[in-house]
Amino acid sequence: MRFFAVGQHAEGFIAIGQEATGVFALGQFATGFIAVGQVARGVIAIGQLSMGIFAVGQLALGLTFCVAMLGAGGRTLGIVLPIVPVPPRKKKLPELRGLAHVRDHGSGWMRGKLKRSGTQFTATLADGESVPVSVTTDLFLAAYGVAKSGTDLFLELTTGDRRSYRLRAMKNASDDTSGKPWITGLSFVQLGLLAVAAWGYWQFVIVDLIDFVQRLTQDFFLNGVTLT
Repeated sequence: MRFFAVGQHAEGFIAIGQEATGVFALGQFATGFIAVGQVARGVIAIGQLSMGIFAVGQLALGLTFCVAMLGAGGRTLGIVLPIVPVPPRKKKLPELRGLAHVRDHGSGWMRGKLKRSGTQFTATLADGESVPVSVTTDLFLAAYGVAKSGTDLFLELTTGDRRSYRLRAMKNASDDTSGKPWITGLSFVQLGLLAVAAWGYWQFVIVDLIDFVQRLTQDFFLNGVTLT
């Protein structure tokens, strides 16, 4: 077994050549556990055209992670088709209270909708109760928009004067992903693409890597290690 191999068809622990195969392979056509080349195949593959568990390239397929100008993979960066369905990130949502809590403690979050009449706003809460609210200047334009659209909101109300509450902050209630299924029809499409990608990775990468490891192991026990 050659530890360091250089040549047109280089094969060794470290291989550099036009067609390089090794644990670390560098070449125009590189195959290895770490492969760097114009066409790279391996566990970690970096090249113009790359295929690996982790792949970086102009055109790349990375089963777990892919960074590419155009490609497909699990976790992705670039113009990459995600082929591994992942649950949506849970956003930190406010703890919902009631008007009684606001009266007793001065503030609280509630679910409801804003309605506008002229320059006045009313909050229609999830329990059906409607209360007048005054909107701070920085929230006025946003409140105007969501009142017009009828969006379901999380509203933070504080005690104001005797006739109304003050709207201090609001969040879109659609951010609440709790209870929503994340396995959808798209997830099954992604899993199908992942199966096809895994089959292609097995056929075009893993089979060649297994053959290389077998040759490497046999050569090691028969001939030992040579530097070149």
